[in-house]
This record gives sequence, C-alpha cells and structure tokens, in this order.
Amino acid sequence: SMTFVPDDNGEARPDQLVCRTRVHARNDQQSLWADQLVAGLDTSDEKTAEDSPQQGGLHSDNIIVRDFDATGNVQVLTADGARAFAQRLQGDAQQEVARLTGNDVLIARSDVVIDRGNDLRLDRHAGTADWIGPGRSRMLATPINISANNRIPPPRIVGQDGGPTVTMRTTWTESMHYDSTFANGAGALDITGNVESVVDRSDTERSSLKGDTLRLEFARVVGGSTETQTPINDSDAIDPFGSGDRVLELLIARGQARLESRTWPTAERTALPRVFYVGAMHLTWNDLRSEAKIVGDGDLIIREPNWEQKQRTGDGPFSGPGTSRFTWSQNLDLTREQDDRFRITMTGDVQGRWKSAIDRRDIATITAQYVEVLTRRGEESLTLEADAPLDMGSDMEVDQLRARERVYLATPTRRVDCHQVDYNSRTRIAELSSRPGRTVSLITEGSPMPVQATQMVWNMDPDVDTITLERPRGSGIP
Repeated sequence: SMTFVPDDNGEARPDQLVCRTRVHARNDQQSLWADQLVAGLDTSDEKTAEDSPQQGGLHSDNIIVRDFDATGNVQVLTADGARAFAQRLQGDAQQEVARLTGNDVLIARSDVVIDRGNDLRLDRHAGTADWIGPGRSRMLATPINISANNRIPPPRIVGQDGGPTVTMRTTWTESMHYDSTFANGAGALDITGNVESVVDRSDTERSSLKGDTLRLEFARVVGGSTETQTPINDSDAIDPFGSGDRVLELLIARGQARLESRTWPTAERTALPRVFYVGAMHLTWNDLRSEAKIVGDGDLIIREPNWEQKQRTGDGPFSGPGTSRFTWSQNLDLTREQDDRFRITMTGDVQGRWKSAIDRRDIATITAQYVEVLTRRGEESLTLEADAPLDMGSDMEVDQLRARERVYLATPTRRVDCHQVDYNSRTRIAELSSRPGRTVSLITEGSPMPVQATQMVWNMDPDVDTITLERPRGSGIP
C-alpha cells in the first residue's frame, strides 16, 4: 500500500510505501528480505515530471527512498557476499545510516561469523560500525555458503557434525567499534569489555590474548606483501567483518592484558601443557613480525613439563623440565630471530625464579636491572600454518640467559653477586664478570667466607657444580 501527500503545487506525491509478507527488495549494493517493510518516499531534485519521457504522471526515477523500517526475520545480502540477520533494520537512506537490532543480531561471511549481538549501527559516510553490547566473532577454517539469493537459516557453527572448524574466536561484554578510515582504508577494530581471543592452531596447540580492551589494526595485502597506503574499494569501506585483501597486523591489549601459548603432547589435552605466558597492563603484539612489546611492569612465565616422567639429572637451572618466572618494572621486548627463535629483553628491577619439575628442592633465583633470554624450539615443535594469528611457536625453552647490573644469582648450594652473568642452558656454564675495579663475590653453602675474583666460570650442572676463578681474591671454599 502507498500513501500520498500534496506537494508544493498541490499535486499528489508518494510519501510512504508499506509492503507485507515475504518482502524482497534489492538494488545494486544489496538485497533485503523481511516480513514487513515501511519505506518513506520522496522526490528527487535531479529529475522532474517534465524531464520524463512519460506523460500524465510522475516517472519512477523521480522517487527516492527517504528512510526505511524492515521488521520480522530481516536478512540483508551485500554484493560482496556478507549477510546480516536481525529482527529489525532501520535506516536513513540519504544519510546512509542503518541500525540492526534483535535478540541475536548476526553478521556472516564465508570465513567469519559474528553473533550474540543486540544492536549494530552502520554509518557509511563516517566509515564506522558500532556493535553496542556483548558479542562473539569466529573465524572459520572451512568456508560456509551464505550466497543464496533467498532467505536462509542463520549459520550455526557449534554442534554441527562435519561443520566448519573455528580457528579463532573473540568474545567481549561491552562494545566493538570499527573504523574503516584507519591506515587509508585498511581498518581498525576497538573491542571493550573482558575481551578474549583464542586461536586453536592445531589439536595440540592453543594461543590466546586477553584484556579489558583490545585494538586490532589491519594492513592490506598487495602483490603478496602488506602495506597500508592504498585505500580499499568503496564497496568494502564499511565491512568490519570481511577479510578480503586485509590481514591482521597489530593487536593492542590494555588493562589486565594476557598473552599465552599452550602446547599439549596429545590431542586429548589431558597432560600438563607447556606454557608461554606474558602479563601486563599494556601489551602490543605485531602479528606480521611475531613481536611483542610491553611498556610498564609485567610478568613472564615459561613452563616445560616433565612429560617423560623420568628422574633426569644434569639439567641445571633454567634447563629441562621446570617453570621459569620473570617480573620487571620498566618494559619488555620480544622479537623473533631468523632461526625461528625468540629474544626476550626485560629491563627495570628484573627478578627471575626457576623451579625444577623433577626435584622441587631444585630452585634458582636471579635479580638484575637487565635480563635477556634467548629461547629455542624444542624437538617436538610442530610445523603450523604460517598465516594463523598469534603464532608464538609451539614451545619456548630457555636457551641462553644474560643478566646485567647488580646481578644476584642463587641456587641451593651457592650465591653470587656480580655485574654480569652469561648462562648457556645447553652447556650449563655460567660466566660471571664484575665491573672494572670490582670483583665477583661467591658464597658456598656451609662456607663462612666468600670467594672473590674479577671473573668466574660456574658449571651449574648438578652433577658437577664447580667454580673456576680468574685472578681470585680473599679466602673461602669455591
């Protein structure tokens, strides 16, 4: 049904169109299905009745949609394959602003499903999308088909036999904001409220990133490389849920931020997992370069479980099954080396503690102003998909450790004060050195006097545990 109102000349012009039951409307950009559609109509200033080749009436090209209100099982299919599901869609066609509401607003593409929403607002002129309230996003390993030119049931991923595998899922409790203008069209997402992103990289490996807020910044892929200077197509400008030629570049977590990787020996995930964990109030992860940066205090945990369940000997501190924990007050930098290892640098009141998983009495502690840890990949490391997010490797065992400035190193048998420690966990050899004009001071359990020297070499293998002195001073039992 259509209602008319008089125009400035007293002639009737269409004012409102009401369509009911199995409504289907479309243009070049999208198709719409609903149980009812109410559209406010107006006449265009670009064409008049006199310009029309038809005589005796208003040509349809003069009629434009002013606003619209679609209700009842609303679905919108865009030209690039995205589909939205809602109970209601309201919009201002001239301002290009739309709002989808309902009990379970859902946005789907072939490889992404975002659901559990109640209110989504799109502003094409501003290039923004705002998801008001909680929600969930899932990236799929196997594409789903949602391109049918008719109404379809909303895709249900969980619980389907043979359904798509979820490779990355993100949940939040407050809101999500998308800015399509960031980095000349690459786009950025700001998610707020107990945000958690989980990536199941394989049956035995999981990575996760948590924070009170999470920002995701994207880059464009051009000719196999990434860059952020070329704007995306206009048709993609308000698509926060597509992948297309965009890849994830930066993840910035704030407020109780947690970055963690866990690895299990079997797909059942029943055994104690390997763990690499970083926690701080502000954490930045570059997913293209596999690098992390923390400004401020935080803590780092590396756990190597004793899967063999054997009483091994000769491992020494920070080597073999056990848990290493470090805290610092200033910052941390994590970078990936060319040989697929990671270099972790911590500064400011660094404290480290290692506890053996075999002998609970075997404990080592270290304090310093600067600690650098070089990790190695274990023999059981997996070959994983290179393009999966949060790729931190399957494990991170401590390979080398360097501490500098006011270093204090202690084991159950010895305690050392020095300026610098260089420790190799493979050889169990620690090289201890002092500042010019100072000495290294070592105290052995049971000995009343310290041993001093400008340099020392400590074999920290528990079966050896020897000290070699260079230019010794003082007295004591080394």
